Amino acid sequence: MQFDFYDYIEHSIDIRIESDLRIMWPMDDAFNGEKRFTKLDNGFILKTEDGQIKSLFIFSSPSSLSLDRIDKEISVTIGSKVTGTAVLSVISCIEDEELPKQIDMQDEIIKANEFYLKYLEKGRIITDDSRLNEALDMARIGAIKFRVTVPNLGTGLVAGYASSRPGWFSARPGYAWYFGRDSLWCSLAFLDSGDFTTVKENLELLMKFQRIDGKIYHELTTSNVVHYDAADSTPLYLYAMYRYCLQSGDIEFARKNWGRIEKALDYCSETDSDGDGLIENTIAGHGWVEGGKLYGAKASFYLNCIWIAALRGIEMLSSYLGEERVKSHLSNLQERCLIGLEKLYDPETGFVLGIDEAGKQMKFRTIMSSMGLIFNCVPHERISAQIEDLASDDFSTDWGVRIIGKSSGIFNPKGYHEGSVWPLFTGWAALAQFRLGADLDAHNHMLANLYTNKDFSSGYIPEVLHGNTYELSGICPHQAWSETMGFQPFYEGVLGFAPNMIEGIIDFQPSIPLNLRRVEAPCLALGSNCLALSYECTTLISDWIEVTQHFRIHMEKEFSVRFTPWIPKQSSDVGISVNNEPLPVRTVDGITSKRVELDTSISGKKLDIFITYTAPFLIFPVEPQLTKGKKSSQPRIISIRRISESDYWQLIVRSPGKITSIPIMASRKIEAENANIVGNELIVKGNKSNSYKTVTVLLKAHSRNA
Repeated sequence: MQFDFYDYIEHSIDIRIESDLRIMWPMDDAFNGEKRFTKLDNGFILKTEDGQIKSLFIFSSPSSLSLDRIDKEISVTIGSKVTGTAVLSVISCIEDEELPKQIDMQDEIIKANEFYLKYLEKGRIITDDSRLNEALDMARIGAIKFRVTVPNLGTGLVAGYASSRPGWFSARPGYAWYFGRDSLWCSLAFLDSGDFTTVKENLELLMKFQRIDGKIYHELTTSNVVHYDAADSTPLYLYAMYRYCLQSGDIEFARKNWGRIEKALDYCSETDSDGDGLIENTIAGHGWVEGGKLYGAKASFYLNCIWIAALRGIEMLSSYLGEERVKSHLSNLQERCLIGLEKLYDPETGFVLGIDEAGKQMKFRTIMSSMGLIFNCVPHERISAQIEDLASDDFSTDWGVRIIGKSSGIFNPKGYHEGSVWPLFTGWAALAQFRLGADLDAHNHMLANLYTNKDFSSGYIPEVLHGNTYELSGICPHQAWSETMGFQPFYEGVLGFAPNMIEGIIDFQPSIPLNLRRVEAPCLALGSNCLALSYECTTLISDWIEVTQHFRIHMEKEFSVRFTPWIPKQSSDVGISVNNEPLPVRTVDGITSKRVELDTSISGKKLDIFITYTAPFLIFPVEPQLTKGKKSSQPRIISIRRISESDYWQLIVRSPGKITSIPIMASRKIEAENANIVGNELIVKGNKSNSYKTVTVLLKAHSRNA
């Protein structure tokens, strides 16, 4: 911890440190014996009686140091008079490790800074929005801090950091131990950023402690105790293994560990006790909901979407590895699960949370519907209404997304699984929305995650937020998958970057909001190589708005690129040229944008791509304006719909209060009903109360020749 004062005035600093130097749960308080204290000139040493745990506390300029022993804890107060810079250093070690004889904190700070700058080089995103750039960098730095090595145990990703506290949490510093499901969700984001090493290390740790029947652990404490009480860790392991091989190109890693992969497959498939194709929670454990009123599914939509994606992915790997017997078996399991998934579909609700022990549908609409799109296992038209719901104030707040809607009948804004906002859920919503062309709200959700980083946790994204007011509600102020759900939607949604290094194909489906005029990505990972991306957008306002989006792609090796960008739904006169060659296009409508498709893939080490189109207006994402302790007050953009074949467009908005504003760029030929266009703002007329209300804004585009 570093204190920097720039006013040349002497400041008093008092630091109070309390510690029981306790080993991680589930060991008891007496496991390492009594605690010993040694006073130094500039700090002190705490260690256990057996010498297995040692901590050194050094302050750069102490003027006083006092010790109190309170029950099993030691409390130390350090006082100091400081001008300029002061540093408190805490160094800990276990077992045979030795504390350093001396330490230069400025040198350590320089080394740390160099590490983070080097780490950010691969996958770094630079836009013309400095706040966004900083938030993306901070999320990636915040995420890699969960990579932890424990001697004689291994290296992997822990889940969350918080201070331990008296009682049950005295041996639990947040969730600072290894979690199967958490680390695997995080791994998908690390792969996107090009950090294959961290993902491989984590997979190796999971396999090191794989149970004899193939199950992957849920929790592995740093005190070396393992729990296997989650259903989703094992199929997530299979899916992450596939994604690691796909994006890194290291298919030999799968070959080396094929026996473990088969055991995991066998374990999952054997949890289908009734032969309906659905793997089950009641046999394998919780996943994802661990308690509360949503708990109790025998088979859940969440779990089986992961299973389908895992089967599809491992089937592809088996084909490349020549495992034809396994490939045929996986195809059969996948077909049966897709048929079984129909048990989880209700014509009115859509895909439900799951089915209970009696086979009855649990008819809740939850954030889990996003799994159908994240893992691409249900037809888009069957789930689009549920994804559209995620944009509403029933699910969404200004700071993120709840697991369940306020109208569900069981909503509890403080409920861990009943209504609080998780950045994890917010990231899930954004990923699903990007896949359905709900780009405006997807971008809003991504920013909501990123922009919580300075309000509660000094640069980090917290675990859980309250479901009604913008305040903390969880255990950890710094959570791993909260950090990764800050940047994963940018790679997979905004950039739409999905490399397949096994087949040499890149899926590139960018959905870049038009308020970003420049995006640079100097080194997007293509296995051990890089793809350099440069993007610029220009607009010209006349009778209609003329838009040009320019993508420049440079690769060290030639790959086939399937380029399918998203553009505004209300655009027309769409053209694409690649290296000065015009190509025929078609478009497919999404919720607020439409996807442009080409007849063929494109290839070359250098690609110069121009997209041109016109539009009567452009809507920009609503940027979250977050105030601690306040309730939601910003509009929610639900959809954009065209009225028949006319140039009249409906903008469906959930609007709070009398008026709210949405960023817009309007041409000369546009008029609005139920709203006013004032400069670059669409002022939406709401109601007299602060409650949300659906407003249909009619945007009338007159003919360009009128």
